Amino acid sequence: MSGACRFEPLVLRAVRLGNVEEEVREHAAECRECGELLELAGLLDADRRVAMAQASLPPAGALWFQMKLRAAREGRLRSLRTARLIQGASLLSAIAIAIAVLGVPQLSELFAAAGSIRPTVSPWAIPLLGASAILALLAPVAVWLGVARR
Repeated sequence: MSGACRFEPLVLRAVRLGNVEEEVREHAAECRECGELLELAGLLDADRRVAMAQASLPPAGALWFQMKLRAAREGRLRSLRTARLIQGASLLSAIAIAIAVLGVPQLSELFAAAGSIRPTVSPWAIPLLGASAILALLAPVAVWLGVARR
């Protein structure tokens, strides 16, 4: 099949549609390339039809089970994302509390240079502790929202 005949697309289309007209058959009888194409395409089409007729869908129970597994997997992924988010927020909160309680040397030097008494606790300690407490109270709500079914 060298593609030399200009009627090859018509032969393929006729086989694909399942309606090979007499004109196409006559041409295929005269043209060697189109004759081989018609025979081969006809065999492939017949094989495709048999395969389609024998194909079966899995039972409904198997489909239901697969959907349940998929939903469970997606739920685990959603809860893992939420847990990672909460872990990150907790880590940032712990770092902020440590900075607030221990103080940053540069801030202490800034206050000393300004003539004020050197603070032992950073001025950001109270707001950071309050924000951390709010995060600690909201963490269980965030976990529940992450694992709750929609």
